[in-house]
Amino acid sequence: FHGLAARTLPDYAIPLFVRIADAADMTSTYKLRKSDLQCAGYDPENFADPLYVRDAVNATYAPYRLEALARLGIKPFA
Repeated sequence: FHGLAARTLPDYAIPLFVRIADAADMTSTYKLRKSDLQCAGYDPENFADPLYVRDAVNATYAPYRLEALARLGIKPFA
């Protein structure tokens, strides 16, 4: 996924976090419930789906762990 994003998006637009879900939560008019995703943020208490953090140095996404956040200079969710 990182390779595709890096080839097709400018650097600032490549997602910092990627969550892998079985299905997207949609409204009755088939729109993505983005506000629910934004409220969940990247707090591990708010989701059950696998979450990955962008590791631009290694051109990949690393599994979400506090060590990965610290290595990448991202503050833990508060």
